[in-house]
Amino acid sequence: MLADEEKNGTRVKPAFGSVWYHLGGADREHARPHLTVAVPGATAESLGLPDKATQSGIWIMNAGTTTAHLMIPGQ
Repeated sequence: MLADEEKNGTRVKPAFGSVWYHLGGADREHARPHLTVAVPGATAESLGLPDKATQSGIWIMNAGTTTAHLMIPGQ
């Protein structure tokens, strides 16, 4: 659904810098936290961050789209 909305321009972008905290796993003992920071439209050039996973740092997933967000290792 998001891909279709992205293509036809109807997806409502989250506010730049919005933060979501998620906790997920098979059960309480295996739950892991995940932090998402929305950066809609951001690219490697606009933020100065890579747009591919690296071994040691933050990177932009889905760069250049309304679903672009920061991936933060360990979060």
